[in-house]
Amino acid sequence: MRDSINYGTRMNRHLHSVPFAKLRDLITYKVARDGVSSDDVDPEYTSQRCPRTACLYTERGNRREKWFKCRDRRFHNLIQNPITDNYYRRVLQTKFTLKQAKIIVAAGGGSGVQRTVWGRHLRRQVLAPDQSMRLGWSRERLSGAST
Repeated sequence: MRDSINYGTRMNRHLHSVPFAKLRDLITYKVARDGVSSDDVDPEYTSQRCPRTACLYTERGNRREKWFKCRDRRFHNLIQNPITDNYYRRVLQTKFTLKQAKIIVAAGGGSGVQRTVWGRHLRRQVLAPDQSMRLGWSRERLSGAST
């Protein structure tokens, strides 16, 4: 991340001085205080892998700066969208389906699943079932999302 951003000398100095370990520790402390679980995920190849379930073609040439273009399926999009889909697939595959996770994020305005990126890791906080009930999400709504 630190090598790939270039916003000019002053802004680069400001952006690259972020203490990632301290940020991770603060986030871990605050989510643990609120009773939210968190996981570390290795983001290997998430920016190079096609997000389409039928494809999942991975090649370095798929990514060109801010654009993602799958050479196998002719799928293209801004780079942030395929990366987000790949993270959802990795992190939430045992807890929710990809579609359910997106509904949780949309329903809570981002509070259902919060994500913070630092270095080469992603920290994902997933609400426990009792917390989602307090926020007004029902199991029926989540189970209906998979259809």
